[in-house]
Amino acid sequence: MFFDLFKKKEPPILKPEMLQPVDAPISTAEAKRIFKEWMVKIGHLSNKDKLDKMELSDHVGYFVEDMKQHEEALKFDIDDEKESVAESIKEEKEEIRDLKKELAKCKDQAERENIEGQVAHCERAIANYQESLAMRVKELADFKADRRAFLVEYINTQVHGPEWRTKA
Repeated sequence: MFFDLFKKKEPPILKPEMLQPVDAPISTAEAKRIFKEWMVKIGHLSNKDKLDKMELSDHVGYFVEDMKQHEEALKFDIDDEKESVAESIKEEKEEIRDLKKELAKCKDQAERENIEGQVAHCERAIANYQESLAMRVKELADFKADRRAFLVEYINTQVHGPEWRTKA
């Protein structure tokens, strides 16, 4: 597996591809197991005696709690985005309605083209708002389906600090 990489004094930076099989999603239970094994194997935590096992258990609990908080934050972001998108789309649709009224009265071809361009701009804005919301929903679905990215981020931050990416 990935545990024979520890010949250096500083533990390696965990990379997603180090968790085999690469194409298999990692569940919450599996993420907890990997977190525990990795932290013990690299010596960041220990399970030698009762006190060490309690500390390890506490850290697994912190990991699970942070995972739950991350999911809640993603849900909150979606709810927030839904409100924002709904309001923005409403405004864009009102603008389209007003522009189409102008368009119906307009006789000048250049002005008609300008108004049609404004309508197209509003329609693109609506599509962008919807795409932004869909990306948030996908982010949550991806997180629920596979905890790999969260696990890697969490472990590396715990072991190497928040600037671990600069070491990678």
